[in-house]
Amino acid sequence: MKFALLLARRYLFAGRKTHFVNLITGVSFLGVFVGTAALVVVLSVYNGLEDLTRSLYSHFHPELLIRSTDGKYLNVDSLRPLWTTERRVLKYSYTIEENALVRCKDREEVAILKGVDEHFAEVTGVGQQMSYGQYGFFDDFGMSYGVIGQELGAQLQVKLQDVHSGIEVILPRRGAHFDPMLPEKSLARGNLMVAGLFNVQPEINRKYVLVSKEWMHELIQLPKDWSSRVEIKLQPGVKPEAIQKEWANLLGPRYEVADRMRQEQAIYKIFQSEKWWTFALLLLIVGIASLSLIGSLSMLVLEKQKEIKILRQLGAERTKISAIFLMAGSGVSVLGAVAGVVAGASLAWMQMKYGWLKLGGESAQFIVESYPVRVDATDLVVVFLSVVSIGLVSSLYPAIQAGKDA
Repeated sequence: MKFALLLARRYLFAGRKTHFVNLITGVSFLGVFVGTAALVVVLSVYNGLEDLTRSLYSHFHPELLIRSTDGKYLNVDSLRPLWTTERRVLKYSYTIEENALVRCKDREEVAILKGVDEHFAEVTGVGQQMSYGQYGFFDDFGMSYGVIGQELGAQLQVKLQDVHSGIEVILPRRGAHFDPMLPEKSLARGNLMVAGLFNVQPEINRKYVLVSKEWMHELIQLPKDWSSRVEIKLQPGVKPEAIQKEWANLLGPRYEVADRMRQEQAIYKIFQSEKWWTFALLLLIVGIASLSLIGSLSMLVLEKQKEIKILRQLGAERTKISAIFLMAGSGVSVLGAVAGVVAGASLAWMQMKYGWLKLGGESAQFIVESYPVRVDATDLVVVFLSVVSIGLVSSLYPAIQAGKDA
């Protein structure tokens, strides 16, 4: 094997009589190099965008969420010891969610009314995402306030802390049966002034209204020990995935324990599918570039016919000769893949450090100024092995033919 590797290295790097062979080999190397670098950069950009999305949702969605799978509400008293005695839990909050019609003067929108307790802002950090006004639900005179998403506020054209521009929420009364003759009896109504607008993420901003949990309990006549969700913040350094699996097994199928990935599963699935479809497309381009390796290796076999005959006369087996050319062809892919991974990772690192590639012009308004990137070691390994595998497959046919013709 050492002898085959030595000859393969010599054939790969030594000068050749036919300069066209050198040209084709150079084109093959360049195609593999550029394709590999592009794969690393694109996957790193997708990783960065996914991290950015996670950070945006982290200001509204908790690290862990517990909700019932049997119905809309759960009795928190029966489950309370699970998180109150857990040292890995830092904070927890009880919340209620209901669909509601939100009206401001002659404008109305369907939204999600979310009743939150005093710990919700600490669990999620939404209190630090106020774009206008302030986060709070009662004033010194006992007036009730709501905090709504920025886009929803714009659609309703609300004015902050204005008694003449408050909002009315209308939702089905809990346990009531709809009577077409007296529809008002089946509806619960409440009035609020708007304390502030939060800006987390457009999808959340356009559909959520935050209110006091106490106020919502009274509005829908829900017992105090019942909630829709338990939202949990963990101690720094604790991985939510570990506790999620542990609690899911403990609570059984009647309850769902969801980390942030499961809370917005559709969005993260879209990210992953787009990422790997793009990976497959770019890998196809690398595969097409590697086809030139077949021509390069075939011409190298023709050029080395004299040396092949000498090797056969010295007792070299056909499989040994095939191995020599297989290693020579694979060497082009390995070198191109290594150089491409290093170049791609370097470009991604420079983008992380300096942010040269901007998302838009100077006047554009984005959450971040430049494309977010994150280099993942697993992605580098997957790219390297995939590209080398393509090179190996491309080298098989000429290498086998070299052994047969020997």
